[in-house]
Amino acid sequence: MDFVLDFEGYWPIDATGAANYAGIYCIYAVSWDELNPSSRLLYIGGSDNIARRIAWHSQRETFKEIAGDLPLYFNACHITKKDGRDTAEAAMIHHHHPPCNAKFNMNLLHRSVAVTTTNKNANLTPGFVTIEYMRA
Repeated sequence: MDFVLDFEGYWPIDATGAANYAGIYCIYAVSWDELNPSSRLLYIGGSDNIARRIAWHSQRETFKEIAGDLPLYFNACHITKKDGRDTAEAAMIHHHHPPCNAKFNMNLLHRSVAVTTTNKNANLTPGFVTIEYMRA
């Protein structure tokens, strides 16, 4: 299976009008230091409506605790078909190991998955191949 994930963003996690579509999203703690701007990938998720999912996310407080004083932003890409979204999300989590996805259970399904990320893809590998994992 091959996926090209074209990420849009970056929006503050309280931007309720952004990403009202199905897809995959990434949440970041962002430093705006002009000499050394950086971001830390905290979480990768998928949803039928990304904006609504982020607004009511059960880990919002965890994201804020990890980020400390840093603002939280997200980016997102469109994927409407749920089984494809679940596969791409699982591959992204398996490859990137975001700290807030530590409890994500995956089972090996012996198929390779190629993922290419483009556009607004800070802290994401531009291309990788992994084994497809699905939730237990």
